[in-house]
Amino acid sequence: TDHPREVPWDAFGVDAVIDATARFRTRAELQQHLDNGARRVLLAVLPLEDLDRLVIPGVNVATARVEDRLLTTGSATTTAMALMLKVIGDRLPIALASMTSVHAYSSDMSLQDYAGADYRRSRSGAENIIPNNSEAPRWVEKVLPQFAGKLSGYVLNVPVQKGSLLDLNFVFERVGISAQDVNDALRDAAASSPELIAVARDPIVSSDVIGCAQSLLFDTQATLSTGRRIVKALAWYETLGHAHRILDVLSAYARLDANEFAAANTGARS
Repeated sequence: TDHPREVPWDAFGVDAVIDATARFRTRAELQQHLDNGARRVLLAVLPLEDLDRLVIPGVNVATARVEDRLLTTGSATTTAMALMLKVIGDRLPIALASMTSVHAYSSDMSLQDYAGADYRRSRSGAENIIPNNSEAPRWVEKVLPQFAGKLSGYVLNVPVQKGSLLDLNFVFERVGISAQDVNDALRDAAASSPELIAVARDPIVSSDVIGCAQSLLFDTQATLSTGRRIVKALAWYETLGHAHRILDVLSAYARLDANEFAAANTGARS
Protein backbone atom coordinates (compact mmCIF):
# COMPACT_ATOMS: atom_id res chain seq x y z
CA THR A 1 0.00 0.00 0.00
CA ASP A 2 1.05 3.62 -0.57
CA HIS A 3 -0.35 4.56 2.83
CA PRO A 4 1.05 2.06 5.36
CA ARG A 5 -0.17 4.04 8.39
CA GLU A 6 -3.76 3.46 7.24
CA VAL A 7 -3.38 -0.31 7.25
CA PRO A 8 -5.39 -1.90 10.11
CA TRP A 9 -3.20 -3.82 12.55
CA ASP A 10 -4.71 -7.19 11.60
CA ALA A 11 -4.41 -6.71 7.82
CA PHE A 12 -1.75 -9.41 7.57
CA GLY A 13 -2.81 -11.41 10.61
CA VAL A 14 0.27 -10.30 12.57
CA ASP A 15 -0.39 -9.84 16.26
CA ALA A 16 3.25 -9.29 17.19
CA VAL A 17 6.67 -9.14 15.59
CA ILE A 18 9.66 -10.46 17.54
CA ASP A 19 12.73 -8.62 16.30
CA ALA A 20 15.72 -10.70 17.39
CA THR A 21 18.16 -9.49 14.74
CA ALA A 22 19.85 -6.93 17.06
CA ARG A 23 20.16 -4.74 13.95
CA PHE A 24 17.14 -2.52 14.60
CA ARG A 25 17.21 -0.93 18.05
CA THR A 26 15.64 2.52 17.68
CA ARG A 27 12.00 3.61 17.75
CA ALA A 28 12.12 4.73 14.11
CA GLU A 29 13.47 1.38 12.93
CA LEU A 30 10.97 -0.67 14.91
CA GLN A 31 8.08 1.61 13.95
CA GLN A 32 8.31 0.21 10.42
CA HIS A 33 6.78 -3.06 11.64
CA LEU A 34 3.79 -1.15 13.00
CA ASP A 35 3.48 0.90 9.83
CA ASN A 36 3.22 -2.32 7.85
CA GLY A 37 0.40 -3.77 9.92
CA ALA A 38 1.80 -5.40 13.05
CA ARG A 39 -0.09 -4.66 16.26
CA ARG A 40 2.95 -4.86 18.54
CA VAL A 41 6.75 -5.24 18.32
CA LEU A 42 8.92 -7.02 20.85
CA LEU A 43 12.64 -6.28 20.66
CA ALA A 44 14.59 -9.27 21.96
CA VAL A 45 17.65 -7.21 22.92
CA LEU A 46 18.19 -3.93 24.73
CA PRO A 47 17.24 -0.86 22.67
CA LEU A 48 19.36 2.22 22.01
CA GLU A 49 16.64 4.48 23.40
CA ASP A 50 13.49 4.25 25.50
CA LEU A 51 10.59 2.35 23.94
CA ASP A 52 7.05 2.14 25.28
CA ARG A 53 8.09 -0.36 27.92
CA LEU A 54 10.81 -2.73 29.10
CA VAL A 55 9.04 -5.83 30.44
CA ILE A 56 10.83 -8.45 32.56
CA PRO A 57 8.79 -11.43 33.80
CA GLY A 58 8.99 -11.79 37.54
CA VAL A 59 9.86 -8.10 37.91
CA ASN A 60 7.40 -5.71 36.25
CA VAL A 61 4.90 -7.56 34.02
CA ALA A 62 2.11 -5.94 36.05
CA THR A 63 3.05 -2.57 34.51
CA ALA A 64 2.17 -3.78 30.98
CA ARG A 65 -0.60 -1.82 29.29
CA VAL A 66 -2.68 -2.70 26.25
CA GLU A 67 -1.63 0.60 24.65
CA ASP A 68 2.04 -0.47 24.55
CA ARG A 69 3.24 -0.99 21.00
CA LEU A 70 7.05 -0.92 20.97
CA LEU A 71 8.46 -3.17 23.68
CA THR A 72 11.72 -4.71 24.70
CA THR A 73 12.24 -7.82 26.78
CA GLY A 74 15.80 -6.72 27.52
CA SER A 75 18.51 -9.35 27.44
CA ALA A 76 19.34 -12.56 29.25
CA THR A 77 21.81 -10.68 31.44
CA THR A 78 19.36 -7.86 32.19
CA THR A 79 16.66 -10.34 33.19
CA ALA A 80 19.01 -12.38 35.38
CA MET A 81 20.33 -9.29 37.14
CA ALA A 82 16.88 -7.76 37.67
CA LEU A 83 15.44 -11.00 39.02
CA MET A 84 18.23 -11.54 41.52
CA LEU A 85 18.13 -7.94 42.70
CA LYS A 86 14.35 -7.99 43.14
CA VAL A 87 14.32 -11.29 45.00
CA ILE A 88 17.06 -10.27 47.41
CA GLY A 89 16.05 -6.61 47.65
CA ASP A 90 12.47 -7.51 48.59
CA ARG A 91 13.83 -9.40 51.56
CA LEU A 92 17.15 -7.76 52.49
CA PRO A 93 18.08 -4.03 52.35
CA ILE A 94 20.63 -3.50 49.55
CA ALA A 95 22.80 -0.37 49.67
CA LEU A 96 24.88 -1.05 46.53
CA ALA A 97 25.42 -3.86 44.03
CA SER A 98 28.08 -4.55 41.41
CA MET A 99 27.71 -7.07 38.59
CA THR A 100 30.15 -9.02 36.48
CA SER A 101 28.65 -11.11 33.68
CA VAL A 102 31.01 -13.88 32.58
CA HIS A 103 29.37 -14.28 29.20
CA ALA A 104 29.72 -16.62 26.24
CA TYR A 105 31.06 -14.82 23.20
CA SER A 106 28.29 -13.48 21.00
CA SER A 107 27.38 -13.65 17.33
CA ASP A 108 28.48 -10.07 16.70
CA MET A 109 32.04 -10.79 17.85
CA SER A 110 34.84 -11.76 15.53
CA LEU A 111 36.31 -15.26 15.63
CA GLN A 112 39.69 -13.86 14.58
CA ASP A 113 41.56 -10.64 15.33
CA TYR A 114 40.85 -7.77 12.95
CA ALA A 115 41.51 -4.03 12.75
CA GLY A 116 38.55 -2.21 14.28
CA ALA A 117 37.70 0.98 16.19
CA ASP A 118 37.01 -0.95 19.41
CA TYR A 119 40.35 -2.50 20.26
CA ARG A 120 38.98 -5.05 22.70
CA ARG A 121 36.06 -6.19 20.54
CA SER A 122 38.41 -6.41 17.56
CA ARG A 123 40.08 -9.39 19.16
CA SER A 124 39.07 -13.01 18.66
CA GLY A 125 36.11 -13.90 20.85
CA ALA A 126 37.02 -17.57 20.55
CA GLU A 127 40.54 -17.09 21.91
CA ASN A 128 40.36 -14.34 24.54
CA ILE A 129 38.71 -13.09 27.69
CA ILE A 130 37.36 -9.73 26.48
CA PRO A 131 36.18 -7.03 28.91
CA ASN A 132 33.11 -5.18 27.65
CA ASN A 133 30.83 -2.46 28.92
CA SER A 134 27.37 -3.58 30.01
CA GLU A 135 24.10 -1.75 29.46
CA ALA A 136 22.27 -4.03 31.91
CA PRO A 137 22.69 -1.99 35.14
CA ARG A 138 21.29 1.20 33.55
CA TRP A 139 18.21 -0.60 32.25
CA VAL A 140 17.67 -2.56 35.46
CA GLU A 141 17.49 0.79 37.28
CA LYS A 142 14.60 1.74 34.98
CA VAL A 143 12.48 -1.27 36.00
CA LEU A 144 13.68 -1.22 39.63
CA PRO A 145 13.93 2.51 40.38
CA GLN A 146 14.70 1.81 44.03
CA PHE A 147 18.20 0.89 42.83
CA ALA A 148 18.79 4.11 40.87
CA GLY A 149 22.41 5.19 41.32
CA LYS A 150 23.25 2.01 43.21
CA LEU A 151 24.28 -0.37 40.41
CA SER A 152 27.36 -0.89 38.26
CA GLY A 153 28.73 -3.70 36.15
CA TYR A 154 30.58 -4.97 33.12
CA VAL A 155 30.88 -8.07 30.96
CA LEU A 156 33.74 -10.50 30.45
CA ASN A 157 33.16 -12.35 27.17
CA VAL A 158 34.93 -15.70 27.37
CA PRO A 159 35.68 -18.45 24.80
CA VAL A 160 32.59 -20.62 25.35
CA GLN A 161 29.67 -20.81 22.92
CA LYS A 162 26.84 -21.27 25.44
CA GLY A 163 26.30 -20.82 29.13
CA SER A 164 26.95 -17.62 31.10
CA LEU A 165 27.48 -16.68 34.74
CA LEU A 166 26.14 -13.73 36.72
CA ASP A 167 28.40 -12.61 39.57
CA LEU A 168 26.65 -10.12 41.87
CA ASN A 169 28.31 -8.46 44.84
CA PHE A 170 25.93 -6.90 47.37
CA VAL A 171 26.68 -4.31 50.03
CA PHE A 172 23.78 -4.37 52.49
CA GLU A 173 22.45 -1.44 54.49
CA ARG A 174 22.65 -3.26 57.79
CA VAL A 175 25.23 -5.55 59.32
CA GLY A 176 24.77 -9.20 60.09
CA ILE A 177 23.41 -10.43 56.71
CA SER A 178 24.99 -13.75 55.84
CA ALA A 179 25.47 -15.94 52.79
CA GLN A 180 22.78 -18.20 54.25
CA ASP A 181 20.29 -15.32 54.26
CA VAL A 182 20.90 -14.76 50.54
CA ASN A 183 20.66 -18.49 49.78
CA ASP A 184 17.38 -18.74 51.69
CA ALA A 185 15.91 -15.82 49.73
CA LEU A 186 16.78 -17.41 46.37
CA ARG A 187 15.59 -20.87 47.45
CA ASP A 188 12.22 -19.47 48.52
CA ALA A 189 11.92 -17.54 45.24
CA ALA A 190 12.68 -20.69 43.25
CA ALA A 191 9.96 -22.54 45.15
CA SER A 192 7.37 -19.83 44.41
CA SER A 193 8.46 -19.10 40.81
CA PRO A 194 9.94 -22.36 39.45
CA GLU A 195 9.37 -21.24 35.86
CA LEU A 196 11.78 -18.32 36.38
CA ILE A 197 14.32 -19.45 38.96
CA ALA A 198 15.98 -22.81 39.63
CA VAL A 199 18.54 -23.83 42.24
CA ALA A 200 21.71 -25.83 41.64
CA ARG A 201 22.99 -27.73 44.64
CA ASP A 202 25.73 -29.61 42.76
CA PRO A 203 29.15 -28.19 41.79
CA ILE A 204 28.16 -27.36 38.21
CA VAL A 205 30.05 -25.62 35.38
CA SER A 206 28.89 -23.55 32.40
CA SER A 207 27.99 -26.44 30.09
CA ASP A 208 25.59 -27.77 32.72
CA VAL A 209 23.30 -24.75 32.29
CA ILE A 210 22.73 -25.42 28.58
CA GLY A 211 19.06 -26.23 28.07
CA CYS A 212 17.91 -24.41 31.22
CA ALA A 213 14.55 -22.75 30.56
CA GLN A 214 14.70 -20.57 33.68
CA SER A 215 16.26 -17.11 33.68
CA LEU A 216 18.35 -17.91 36.76
CA LEU A 217 20.02 -21.10 37.91
CA PHE A 218 21.22 -20.06 41.34
CA ASP A 219 24.46 -21.68 42.54
CA THR A 220 24.05 -22.28 46.27
CA GLN A 221 27.60 -23.59 46.70
CA ALA A 222 29.19 -20.36 45.45
CA THR A 223 27.72 -17.77 47.85
CA LEU A 224 30.38 -16.02 49.91
CA SER A 225 30.23 -13.39 52.64
CA THR A 226 32.91 -10.86 53.58
CA GLY A 227 32.73 -9.01 56.86
CA ARG A 228 29.19 -8.31 58.01
CA ARG A 229 27.71 -6.40 55.05
CA ILE A 230 29.10 -7.85 51.80
CA VAL A 231 27.86 -11.01 50.06
CA LYS A 232 28.83 -12.41 46.65
CA ALA A 233 26.31 -14.62 44.83
CA LEU A 234 26.55 -16.52 41.53
CA ALA A 235 23.80 -17.63 39.14
CA TRP A 236 23.98 -19.31 35.74
CA TYR A 237 21.87 -18.52 32.68
CA GLU A 238 21.69 -19.00 28.93
CA THR A 239 19.75 -17.70 25.94
CA LEU A 240 17.06 -20.40 26.06
CA GLY A 241 15.73 -18.88 29.27
CA HIS A 242 15.53 -15.50 27.56
CA ALA A 243 13.62 -17.05 24.64
CA HIS A 244 11.07 -18.43 27.11
CA ARG A 245 10.67 -14.99 28.72
CA ILE A 246 9.95 -13.43 25.31
CA LEU A 247 7.08 -15.88 24.92
CA ASP A 248 5.93 -15.12 28.47
CA VAL A 249 5.73 -11.41 27.61
CA LEU A 250 3.80 -12.17 24.42
CA SER A 251 1.35 -14.25 26.44
CA ALA A 252 0.89 -11.43 28.96
CA TYR A 253 0.00 -8.97 26.21
CA ALA A 254 -2.26 -11.51 24.51
CA ARG A 255 -4.24 -11.72 27.74
CA LEU A 256 -4.48 -7.92 27.90
CA ASP A 257 -5.73 -7.81 24.31
CA ALA A 258 -8.24 -10.59 24.96
CA ASN A 259 -9.59 -8.79 28.02
CA GLU A 260 -9.94 -5.54 26.07
CA PHE A 261 -11.74 -7.35 23.24
CA ALA A 262 -14.08 -9.08 25.68
CA ALA A 263 -14.87 -5.81 27.45
CA ALA A 264 -15.55 -4.03 24.17
CA ASN A 265 -17.90 -6.78 23.00
CA THR A 266 -19.72 -6.85 26.32
CA GLY A 267 -20.25 -3.10 26.09
CA ALA A 268 -21.49 -3.38 22.51
CA ARG A 269 -24.03 -6.06 23.42
CA SER A 270 -25.36 -4.08 26.36
